[in-house]
Amino acid sequence: MCIVGYNGVARNHQGLGIGSAMLDFVLSAIRAEGMEYAGVIVADNE
Repeated sequence: MCIVGYNGVARNHQGLGIGSAMLDFVLSAIRAEGMEYAGVIVADNE
């Protein structure tokens, strides 16, 4: 099982590829576990 917590990027650090790097890391971990499906929960903190 792979559990991913809050993964937002602070506004003043957006646009630097940080979110993409985090997503690549998480997807690599999911694939390494052999998972075929993942559930996603999206929250709006505004």
